[in-house]
Amino acid sequence: GVEEVTGPLSLLAADELKMLWAGQAIDDDALAKWKSASVVKQQVAPQAELFWEWLTACDRSRRAQVLQFVTGSSRLPALDLEQWSFTIDRLETPVIIQPTESNGLSAPAMCARSSTCTKTIYLPAYENLAELARGMYCSLMDGGFGNA
Repeated sequence: GVEEVTGPLSLLAADELKMLWAGQAIDDDALAKWKSASVVKQQVAPQAELFWEWLTACDRSRRAQVLQFVTGSSRLPALDLEQWSFTIDRLETPVIIQPTESNGLSAPAMCARSSTCTKTIYLPAYENLAELARGMYCSLMDGGFGNA
């Protein structure tokens, strides 16, 4: 019956099948794996630390949104991340969004960019966590695809 059709997959529980097919949600353990599979360019190391600090404070939904902005997928690969890479690099000339009544910003926001093909996020020279949070919020607005 079912075993003839599914073979070894029939030995997996529903949760295991879901993870195998859909990938990993980004809980704290998955975030740690994501960080360890990342390459940080030297010139952006301070901003990368801010990025990871901010992402650690984010909920799973925001983490998934960031991952989709950079990779095109909202979930990490289900299997080992050894063959998977993520890069953080410097963005020299960011788009800057000025505060207006409609966007609710309290200060200008420097937007990050991404390349889903290379799984790279390009971060401006953020000086603090609030600046990075503002910039990431604007980068991710409307799905983030305007800056991808």
